[in-house]
Amino acid sequence: MQFCSKIETRLSKENGRSLTHTVQEEVRICRTFVQQKVCTEEELLLEFVILLEQQEKLVEESRRWHLKLQQGKVSPQLPVPKHIPRPPYVGSSKAPPFLDQFQIQDAEGIERMRISGKLAARVREYAGTLVKPGVTTDEIDKEVHKMIIDAGAYPSPLGYGGFPKSVCTSVNECICHGIPNSQPLQVTREALDKTIAICGPGVEFKKIGATIKYVSQLSNQK
Repeated sequence: MQFCSKIETRLSKENGRSLTHTVQEEVRICRTFVQQKVCTEEELLLEFVILLEQQEKLVEESRRWHLKLQQGKVSPQLPVPKHIPRPPYVGSSKAPPFLDQFQIQDAEGIERMRISGKLAARVREYAGTLVKPGVTTDEIDKEVHKMIIDAGAYPSPLGYGGFPKSVCTSVNECICHGIPNSQPLQVTREALDKTIAICGPGVEFKKIGATIKYVSQLSNQK
């Protein structure tokens, strides 16, 4: 058990970094192995040397793949004709609270939901046809915005919690609620081809994601 403590101390002090969850779990497992006499401390030494080398390699790969995310310019908010009714949240920087009670619609309300749902489906389908390499998310937003107001409807994302656009465009590192801007969409075909090229027996799944990220970020730098 003294060996495990020394290894844990060595790993935690390596380059001033704290132990990763993976290494912590390995330490815990190895303590159990020693207690149960599954293996010797000498065998564990070899295991931890390999583990440390793998961790160093992952850190180096992370540094090599990381490129600064380029942020595009956000254009001014698009207008909505005055005759189109505004949702109650427009004009407020805070999103409306969620209702705790169920809403039971009458026949008129259900019909309105049906109409709005059909429009939303058409808009979504049309927006999908606009997604092409080189097209900016701002251009997509303008087309979606126009289609919605031409139908006499209000684009619901616009003004919700202060959101400045009519569609959310979350790409790459943006998890959700991405604001459309001047950044063009990347060439996904190139990323696909290069990813397929590295696939093969023994190739780790993480290398697939790393390749996609590398190609897409190089495209941003062009």
